[in-house]
Formats: sequence, C-alpha cells, structure tokens
Amino acid sequence: MINRVCIVEDAEYKRRDLEEAMNTIVPDAEVVFAKDYRSGSRLVKRDEWDLILLDMELPLFCSGTNSHFALGGERILNQLQRRSKGSPVIVVTQYTTFSEYLEEVDFESLVSRLSAACPDVFIGAVQYAIGNDGWHEDLKDIIYNLNEDTNSR
Repeated sequence: MINRVCIVEDAEYKRRDLEEAMNTIVPDAEVVFAKDYRSGSRLVKRDEWDLILLDMELPLFCSGTNSHFALGGERILNQLQRRSKGSPVIVVTQYTTFSEYLEEVDFESLVSRLSAACPDVFIGAVQYAIGNDGWHEDLKDIIYNLNEDTNSR
C-alpha cells in the first residue's frame, strides 16, 4: 500500500500534473516535493517512502539559474541502490535523449542502464508529455503492478 510519495521534479507544471496523477491513483497518499538535486537527494535518503517519482534532469540547487545537473536523477538512484534503501523509484521524464559528457543517451538505453545498475530500487520509467495522457496510464500501470507485488508478499 502506498502511503507516502516523494516527487523530485523541478518543473512546476510537471509537478502539478504528477500530483494530480497521484491524487487519482493513490488518493490517500501523502505527497512531498523536492525541486532540485540537493534537496531531493537529502529527502529521499532521510525518510522512508513507499514510492519515489524522480526526474532525470535536475538543477543542482534552487538558485534561480538554469544550470541543470545532467542525469542528476540517475545519481540519486545510484545512491539509493548503494544504501540498499528499498524505496521503489519510477523515473518520469519528458526527454527522449540525454546529454552525458559528449555523448547522447536515448530513453530506452537509459532505462536499460538503470534496470541493470539499480535493480533493487528502479521499477520503471515513464515518458511524460504535455497534452498527452498516455504517460498517466503508463504511470498508473507501474503503480498498480507495484501494489500487486506488495500485496502478494
């Protein structure tokens, strides 16, 4: 059962959409937000969560600048995996490719990499799109599967 959800997302419009989705999918859950890499990293490590929704491209800290930490979400996932912190994580991103140093990483390659590197915490990824509800259904499916897995234990 999902009682506590942490959403790490810097874009206000996406945070609102994710909050609305959580209110529909798990209406009784407490939802807490972090807006950048530093606060998100601290929050997910400090508290216990039934579910974490995590953006990939995050600002390092809320400074009003546009300096984003490329694949900051992946770094948070790796930290959770190393700490054996069992909170399940769903990556929610609107990007189809990610810049990593001088290379581009596509969405499917990133999902494969996260599945291999973080098998204890990473449970899926959703490609968010403004004006397209397909992401909402994908998110709902992953959460329902999580609930079924939890209930069958």
